[in-house]
Amino acid sequence: MNKELVLKVIKTKPGKTAIVFIALSVFSLCGGFVDIANIGAGLFGCALFFVIGAVFFNKGKKEVENPASTSASVPGSSAPYTSAPIQPKFKPTKKVEKYFYVDEVNKQWCVPCSKESKAVYNFSDLLDFELIENGNTVTGGSIGRAIAGGLIFGERGAVIGGMTGKQKQTCNKLQIKITVKDLKHPALFITFIDFEVKKDGIIYRETIKSVEEIASLLQVIKSMNE
Repeated sequence: MNKELVLKVIKTKPGKTAIVFIALSVFSLCGGFVDIANIGAGLFGCALFFVIGAVFFNKGKKEVENPASTSASVPGSSAPYTSAPIQPKFKPTKKVEKYFYVDEVNKQWCVPCSKESKAVYNFSDLLDFELIENGNTVTGGSIGRAIAGGLIFGERGAVIGGMTGKQKQTCNKLQIKITVKDLKHPALFITFIDFEVKKDGIIYRETIKSVEEIASLLQVIKSMNE
């Protein structure tokens, strides 16, 4: 084995580990000669560490000689390296609290709080979205523009639009449903309220701000696909 190959091997992760065990092997041998009474244990430790070091060194040698066959993983992922192009890393440039993130550079978005999916979607994956309160869907052809324009909320913050009948003065659940191009998870839900609150209370009023902001972002993204 030439010197150049050895230098390459010891630069690999297995090679560095091999050096550690070989060093331990030498220390064990030296310790055995210093303490004659424990020379047997020293020789055993020397042999054991040397064998382990040789195994790691051989693994490093294989990585150097056959880099394409190694199973090194992408940092933060269990998937091996492949020749496929690396996808751009999602970097949020816009965040609406914990509910909705947007990467304007790579034209992607995600719903980190969603129970249905943790995926990152492209702008083109967005098909539609709607507001749901107390199990009732706020419908209408211009629902997106209505929410984004702040027209969906009444004087007291109650949801209006396609809902009929007397408005409840409390809200038990408030969500935005997002439909995407994903057969496995075609619908994502952003849940803002999951317990009873008064519609004239501060919780409901502050939550509406986030709802309107997300709806505005979704409407802009949707308009890019039209």
